Amino acid sequence: MAISSASTGSSTDSPISATQLWRFSTDGSVYHPPVITGDYVYVTSSFVTYTRASFYCLNASNGAQIWNYTTDGSPSSAVLSDRYLYVSVNSRSEYGNASLYCFYTVTGAKVWNFTTEPGNAASSPVVVDGQVYVGNTGPQFFVHPDHFVYALNASTGEQIWNYTIEGNAGSLTVADGVVYVGSPFTSTRSATSEGNGAVYALKPVTSSPPPSTLVLIAVVVSVVVILAVLVLVYKRKTKRSEDSSPCLEASLKNLAAYLYFK
Repeated sequence: MAISSASTGSSTDSPISATQLWRFSTDGSVYHPPVITGDYVYVTSSFVTYTRASFYCLNASNGAQIWNYTTDGSPSSAVLSDRYLYVSVNSRSEYGNASLYCFYTVTGAKVWNFTTEPGNAASSPVVVDGQVYVGNTGPQFFVHPDHFVYALNASTGEQIWNYTIEGNAGSLTVADGVVYVGSPFTSTRSATSEGNGAVYALKPVTSSPPPSTLVLIAVVVSVVVILAVLVLVYKRKTKRSEDSSPCLEASLKNLAAYLYFK
């Protein structure tokens, strides 16, 4: 169906209508905006009952399906980074655990999935500098009052660190190495009211080796340096000795000749 607008006296070069290029029907409802990169369109869909979550890759020119992946639960919006597609999936069960999935964008092959716990829901992932961040939340009524914020290796899904916050870990933003987390509920432990929210700012901390390790490293380095110096001194002495041998031999021959003829 074409969409038209009334003339407002604008230039004749301005668009005055739109035409449908294609339409693709999903299995379930589409709650999140499509993500586009190059010739591909990525979209997630699900049923209200959480019985099925579907991920689609479509041809941007004609809407033809390239691949799809189906699992139980309800998906978040898709996030693209390099050759990977990341999607969080909320559990079908109120007492289950949510998961974060990583797929190859072109083939749809699953690279890894990571289970977040406790809680049956997870925030949309955020990918920055080779790490993917996701927050854990739910179920409601504070069955689990505290939840985790995770940092994972974006290529392997290996956990790098996690941090426990009070309440649910909602939407995340990362800027200048700091992870900002919105928490919808924090203090209330009752189903009768939601209580207060909060915003957390998390700065990853790089661990240092223990003092004993530093001492051991210093000792090893010192021994290596001393051995290198001793080897150098030995080589120089050996070279001097070899250089003086011909002179000594010639002197002895001359002395022997002098004594013989005398």
